[in-house]
Amino acid sequence: MNKKGLELSINFIVVVILSLVVFGMGLVLFRNVFSESQDFTDKVTQDTERRLNNLLIKGDELVMMPDFVQNIKSGDSYQFPLGIKADTSKCVNLPQNQLSEQTFSVQTSFDMAIDENDREIDLNLDEQSDISEWTFPESTYLIKNHENKIVGVPIRVGESFQTDATYVFNVEVKCNGQRYGDLQKVYAVVK
Repeated sequence: MNKKGLELSINFIVVVILSLVVFGMGLVLFRNVFSESQDFTDKVTQDTERRLNNLLIKGDELVMMPDFVQNIKSGDSYQFPLGIKADTSKCVNLPQNQLSEQTFSVQTSFDMAIDENDREIDLNLDEQSDISEWTFPESTYLIKNHENKIVGVPIRVGESFQTDATYVFNVEVKCNGQRYGDLQKVYAVVK
């Protein structure tokens, strides 16, 4: 039997096995990164959650967003914490049999952009549409009456937009299709 042919076959098998191991490790890493990104919409730090919960308990506000200004680098994202105090008696036109719990929706929409000189930036419709994709337009949460829910409102800044500008987004909570609490605004300061 030819020893060079046997040696070549063994080398080939070793290379194939090593390639499969590296490929498998890449798949595991890929899966871990994407499984973490699926939880992106609801992550708020425990400290922020505790602080916001205390504010909701002590205050009269139905909806509260204490950290509404954030510096965000182009291409990065931030979770703006939003607190909802569920008082279903404040929901407009809600039938009596639905007072124990209700679905609240959080809707986020682009409002305007302001340059470093506090002048509104004139954006065309395509640019406004692109900026609208920085948000999840709507998320829904089932909340029991007299309970608080702390959620994250994610803003992921696009990479091809003017820096040194502030992008303003409206955050509206709805119950039974009607506004619940005050309209909130968040300010993404892009550096």
